[in-house]
Amino acid sequence: MLFSPSLTDDQRASALRNLGFYDQVRGDLDHAIANYTAAINMGAGAMGGPATLAKTYANRGQAFANRGDDDHAYADYTMTLKLDPKLSSALLNRAALSAERGHNDEAFTDLNLAASLDPKDGASLVSRGDALRQGRRHW
Repeated sequence: MLFSPSLTDDQRASALRNLGFYDQVRGDLDHAIANYTAAINMGAGAMGGPATLAKTYANRGQAFANRGDDDHAYADYTMTLKLDPKLSSALLNRAALSAERGHNDEAFTDLNLAASLDPKDGASLVSRGDALRQGRRHW
């Protein structure tokens, strides 16, 4: 069905995103990454615009991170933020990767931005607060 000529590019991209998410939940990260990549390669138009494309990059970044491929995950989170600078989950995930790499200033910049986007967002406030509590030496 996915390769049916009757499907529009929008429908195909949506199906690939959904398959990627399904594979990711099942733990099949290689297939998840392949499906997200296929959807991404269809472009923003088929994805319904930059915001949806950004979320697909963020999902693929998480799959890369879960697979232990931090370099690709970091690149996907960065691309996510180029497309949608206000996607706090990408900021938090990129901050965590930056902290693991010892890039504390970059991590803290992302945490501050995430916290400023929504002052009521618990995840960003807790992450930022934890970094402050630790004196940034672990971030």
